[in-house]
Amino acid sequence: MNLPLDAVRHSRAVDVGLSTQDWGPWFGDVAKAGAIGAVFAAGGAAAGVGLWRRFGRRWWIAASVVVIAAGAVITYASPLVIDPLFNDFDELPADIAEAFGAPSR
Repeated sequence: MNLPLDAVRHSRAVDVGLSTQDWGPWFGDVAKAGAIGAVFAAGGAAAGVGLWRRFGRRWWIAASVVVIAAGAVITYASPLVIDPLFNDFDELPADIAEAFGAPSR
């Protein structure tokens, strides 16, 4: 996290109209992203130490399997678990959904 430079980037994005987010929600998103990153880092470190203790010098073989499996799980779970923390999702209006071939309810 490059907080001073990220703040400058956010300020410039607001100045040119690329972002409409105020400073309070922006800092909230930065804090949420930092917390999520800390959880993933702690989990990865705990898994790494556990694999190192269990497999010794061959820990990297098991770690490669764990990393690939975790990447697959995160890829599928992120839109359901992490994205709603940062965005509000609304259902598309029926006419737009039908225009793009989405099934109607």
